[in-house]
Amino acid sequence: MHMKNKLLSKSDFILARDCAKKLVYKKKGYATSNDTDEYMQMLAQGGYVVGKMATLLYADGIEIEGNTQEAVERTSELMNKKDQVVLFEPAFMHNQRISRVDILVKRGNEIDIIEVKSKSYDPSLTDSKNG
Repeated sequence: MHMKNKLLSKSDFILARDCAKKLVYKKKGYATSNDTDEYMQMLAQGGYVVGKMATLLYADGIEIEGNTQEAVERTSELMNKKDQVVLFEPAFMHNQRISRVDILVKRGNEIDIIEVKSKSYDPSLTDSKNG
């Protein structure tokens, strides 16, 4: 079994809370209906675009790339080496649990974690008095 399959991510945890069997199927690599659902693909693409737009707020940010182990190592290296740094998609691992955040801003001993979310709505359903 791959190291990746042994890790438990936040997404895995949320999936298992909904249905434990879904996590088993995901870890075994089975396709889901979301893989072919055009609407779900459009929502995912929209979330990706919003995430990329958010990174534009931090021109000096560093994108953490690579597989899980490489991302964890690069994150650790930058967090230890730099007193001030902005990281996009940094990865942290502890006891076979993995966490990735959208944006991490480190200023000395202060750390801000920013999770970027996209949301769509129908403006015609918004109460004009409450905006």
